[in-house]
Amino acid sequence: MAEAQPAAPVLKLFCVVPAERVDAAAMALESALEDESAVVSHYEIEDEGPWCVEALLIDAENAEAALASVKARLSDQDLAEGLQADWLGDEDWVAKSLAGLAPVKAGRFCVYGSHDRDRVAPSRWRLEIDAGQAFGTGHHETTVGCLLALEALGKAGELPVRAIDLGTGTGVLAAAMVRLGVRHVLASDIDPIAVDVARANLQAFGVAGQVRAVTAAGFEHPALRFAEPGLVVANVLARPLVALAPEMRRRILPEGIVILSGLRLTQERLVRGTYLAHGFRMVTSYPLGAWTTLVLQRRS
Repeated sequence: MAEAQPAAPVLKLFCVVPAERVDAAAMALESALEDESAVVSHYEIEDEGPWCVEALLIDAENAEAALASVKARLSDQDLAEGLQADWLGDEDWVAKSLAGLAPVKAGRFCVYGSHDRDRVAPSRWRLEIDAGQAFGTGHHETTVGCLLALEALGKAGELPVRAIDLGTGTGVLAAAMVRLGVRHVLASDIDPIAVDVARANLQAFGVAGQVRAVTAAGFEHPALRFAEPGLVVANVLARPLVALAPEMRRRILPEGIVILSGLRLTQERLVRGTYLAHGFRMVTSYPLGAWTTLVLQRRS
């Protein structure tokens, strides 16, 4: 696995709310942070007492500016008035919050952390990913949806020779593609730290020779512009997915497949409609919790 990286600065946004308002407050905070790298949670402060709703905001540069920005996006005015900000210490709180996650199964794949290594039976479908600075451990519904979509394509014999993994994070989806039979994967991420983490993980998985990882936003890299993939997996966010639609149409081969994730159920119509308007047809979707993964095919 990747060597440990210095912990990223983490800003905690928090607010104490009555028990009867905790779910609505947590949903409002999560909605306000949907385009941010953040971990949202809520917990009871004392038995039958108030709750705390909090978000760990990654890589915030200015506490006051970040707090003001989130408050302006909140639909819950009581939450906006009570929201506070505080810097956390040097401990990697994102890793700490994810370290206790149990193994997750997605079809034949099993994604787990090193702390569960002895609990997972030996198999070529094991994917060991530890929490850290790069996102995409495989525990989130969006990554699970992508894994399920990839496995279905593999079972149907519809995986191509070449594929792109946009927003690779830890590299887990790129590794899964190779395990399923894709020969060449080009993995990219806008975050150079994520690219370093992905490279180390892919080396540990034994698939580094079939995956090239590059730092890029969208298709803004020569390797991506001339890749001619038959499959593109993009587990990012709804707004970037919408913006990428025209480029996705130009770059993917005719009849090529796109797997789109990182979007909420409420955003499905927007993303699906955008891709249909750009020459794709809907194949299927994988709704999981409040999230969904879309599979579409480019019309020839």
